[in-house]
Amino acid sequence: MPSPSLEDSIENIGWSERAVNNVIDVLDRGWIKVFFLDTDKLRIEFCPIVDLPKQLGHVSELKKIAQNLTGREIFGSKQPGVLTFLQTVDFAVEGHIDDETEGKEYGRVYVASGELMKKRNIYLDPESLYITDYEYGYSFCVKGGIPIAAIEKIEVIKAKRLDQEGTWDFDDDYLEKEDVERSMKEQAVRLRKLLEARSVQ
Repeated sequence: MPSPSLEDSIENIGWSERAVNNVIDVLDRGWIKVFFLDTDKLRIEFCPIVDLPKQLGHVSELKKIAQNLTGREIFGSKQPGVLTFLQTVDFAVEGHIDDETEGKEYGRVYVASGELMKKRNIYLDPESLYITDYEYGYSFCVKGGIPIAAIEKIEVIKAKRLDQEGTWDFDDDYLEKEDVERSMKEQAVRLRKLLEARSVQ
């Protein structure tokens, strides 16, 4: 199965300091390959990862987990173009799911990384690179689903609302818009220079 890939503008990929840091870090780790499609667009190809925690997890509704396990050899989708997502089992968002119904029960599927790697390549979650950049390093994916043999156990967890810190000041946000736009442009330029320094073509 071909590796996951994405194509987007440098401005979108390098929109924040964290996103730029993520791209450079993962490039230096050898988890991605980056190519310039033209002066303003990048193609990112994701490479298999072998340096992983012993366990990864997948959180979903209990009903969906039961459906995925009943009479099946694969958890998730067998389709080669469909990603099944995994996270590190200590990733906070798994234990503190942002959900309107506090206390709702979910299931966390524990997957043995070593067993999974025997059957599937494991990649970084493409969105965690710069869209949900706070998930970088914690979120991964496979193509073709998770073989049932790689699942070690399933645990029931309860959703907890995320604490809301502070309040949103629309006036301050409006006044800072120009600064935000300038910062985004600066980060895109920074990303381009860092990639060029690494001889990305």
